[in-house]
Amino acid sequence: MVKPAVIAAAFAFLAPVLIGGCAEEGMVETIQSVVGEKEAFEQAQADGSAREWSAFIEKYPQSDRIDEARRQWRAALWRETSRSQSPSVYLDFIANYPQNSHVHEAKEDARRLLLAGKGSSSDLSRYLNAFPDDGQAPNLRRILEKNRFVSAKESSDPEAASLFVAEYPGTREAAIIKKKSEADKYQMARSLGTRLAYHWFLNQFPDSSKAAAAKSHLSSDPPQYYPVIQGVDIGGVINQMRLKSPDFRRYECWEILSRKIRHERDLFGSRAENLRDKIRNLFQSDDSSLSNSDGESGDSGDMDGISAGENSSASPCSTAGLSVPSSRKQIVINAIGALNKLGKERARISSLVGNPQALANEAQSLSQTASSFADDAEGKEEEEDTLYGQGSENPDDPKETASEVARDAARRARYSLKILQSAAEDSDAGAAVDKMDSQAKLLMLIIAESEK
Repeated sequence: MVKPAVIAAAFAFLAPVLIGGCAEEGMVETIQSVVGEKEAFEQAQADGSAREWSAFIEKYPQSDRIDEARRQWRAALWRETSRSQSPSVYLDFIANYPQNSHVHEAKEDARRLLLAGKGSSSDLSRYLNAFPDDGQAPNLRRILEKNRFVSAKESSDPEAASLFVAEYPGTREAAIIKKKSEADKYQMARSLGTRLAYHWFLNQFPDSSKAAAAKSHLSSDPPQYYPVIQGVDIGGVINQMRLKSPDFRRYECWEILSRKIRHERDLFGSRAENLRDKIRNLFQSDDSSLSNSDGESGDSGDMDGISAGENSSASPCSTAGLSVPSSRKQIVINAIGALNKLGKERARISSLVGNPQALANEAQSLSQTASSFADDAEGKEEEEDTLYGQGSENPDDPKETASEVARDAARRARYSLKILQSAAEDSDAGAAVDKMDSQAKLLMLIIAESEK
């Protein structure tokens, strides 16, 4: 309800105009606007929240009280922010209102809370990205490492362990996480099941509790050989892999960035943290954007089965100086041979079985069609008995039509059953294709780790 005092004030303001006979069309709207603005201001004052002041500013940008409303809004905004005692809220305040007079206080409060261990890894990263040269940045980066260490230990994702080891090479925490990932890496070697894979595992974990088992496989399992590749151009093949495989570009870039961190004097300096951000972006992205912008592609030979990726943006890693040391060339050649073999086998199996789920869907559709045909055939049989008794000279005899439909229904039913059986059997083939994909990724990881 509009207060009498407000109406009186508005009337007093407009009285000379009304008395002078100059009332114009829309005067009522003007009175309502003045009354509404005054009431909205008083409501914002009574409420005191940033939300109410923001609503007033948005609705009455031309108000005579706009400067006071903005001052009140800024005060309310800081009051609500400081009351939260949350690093993320302080960081939002800094990002959204960089010209606010309380930004320095927000920064100090955010840092105090983060140093006290009251922020998440995301909050720490945001603060460090905003203030990389802060005097407490090294200490905050150590807290961030501890947070990431806990996350890596608790994660069930094998790549989370690899990520932490790549981000913090040489640290005590990285050694602990690397120990945790041994079982996962051993299963990767078992999945490939070759001498090359076991050698790779032993090279990474020479003192592992699984080392004896890996050596036992090397000595007792029949060795699996790959086609001998004569005169392979390793550099050309690797360049082709960069062009075709997002996974390979990820592994290669991951290795490059981790080595750069390893060579940093200050493991908790801003440069090292910047490299970590790049590694983490690799880990979190789908990686279709990682392109090779450094080397020219060469003749790859037969590289079937390596899926092509998009070349849409520059890679954060320079691969121009990478090469394979002579001591590792035979390992890389073996891995290339294995990739060729896997690619051919994968293409062969995929062409034979197609998509198991698609087969099952097709079978279900055919089964429904067959059922519909059978119902149709039964209906025509009944119609024939009703209309023609035991037969008819009619060339369009429904009995003949019904028999034909029934035969077609039976044929479709048999075909759908065959496809259903095939889909069930080929689920194993689908699993084999998935296994080949994981083996190919492991081989590409071996090649990336072999480069210097």
